[in-house]
Amino acid sequence: MKIKLNWLQEKNACPEGIEWFQKKYPEQLEGVGYQSILDDLAKENKHAWAEWLMLKAGSTNEVLEIKGNLTLEHSLFFAGSIKVSKNISVRGDVIAGRDVTAGGDVTAGGDVKVGGGVTAGGDVTAGWGVTAGGDVTAGGDVTAGGDV
Repeated sequence: MKIKLNWLQEKNACPEGIEWFQKKYPEQLEGVGYQSILDDLAKENKHAWAEWLMLKAGSTNEVLEIKGNLTLEHSLFFAGSIKVSKNISVRGDVIAGRDVTAGGDVTAGGDVKVGGGVTAGGDVTAGWGVTAGGDVTAGGDVTAGGDV
C-alpha cells in the first residue's frame, strides 16, 4: 500500500504530521510505502502518529520473520505480524497490526500494543503497558509499568 499526501489530508491527519510527511518525502508523487513510513516513524519514536496511521490504514498480512534476536535502539512499528525465533528487545514501543511471537522474551521500554495476540517463550515486559486484541501468553512472567 502506498500512502499519498492527499490520502493523509482526506483522513484528517494533524497539521504536524502532514508537514513531517511533506518534508520527509518531498518528491513522492506516487506515494510512499506504508511500512516505510512506519519504519521512519519508529526511528523518530513517533508512536502516536504510527498508531493513528495503523488505525486509518489497517493491518496487513505481511510477516516480519527474524531468525535469532531482534534488538532495536528505537521503536518497532509493523502493520502485520512479527515472528522472532529468540528475543525481541526494543528501547521504545512495539506496535503491531497483528500478532507478535517470540521464542524467548519480548521486552519494550515503552508499550507493547498489538492487534492480535502476544506469545513469548519467556517473559513479556513493558515499561508502560501491554495491550492486545487477543491473548497474551508467556512461558514466564508478564510485567508492565502500567496496565496489562
